[in-house]
Amino acid sequence: MDTSHAEPVELPRVNDENYEEYHDAPAAVVFFKIANCHGCEEYEPAIQHTVRTFSPKVRFGRALMHVPGCRGIKKRYEFDSYPTTHLYNRGRL
Repeated sequence: MDTSHAEPVELPRVNDENYEEYHDAPAAVVFFKIANCHGCEEYEPAIQHTVRTFSPKVRFGRALMHVPGCRGIKKRYEFDSYPTTHLYNRGRL
């Protein structure tokens, strides 16, 4: 099915306050991105397709690493490049 013209899915924001909810979920995916990232924008169609395919069985969220509120996440993981995607299963990355 072609979903390229479907309305974009707005993903919930992931930050230090709610990160553990995703980390500890039975099935969750967090997309990490930064502002003005060309690769992040090119990755967006794949994100949208994945969300449409697997929601609501899988919890999805987006962490904007260039805004305040993600300092704890940055300390927990070393991000070498963006976009980055983490898949979680009951506390395991």
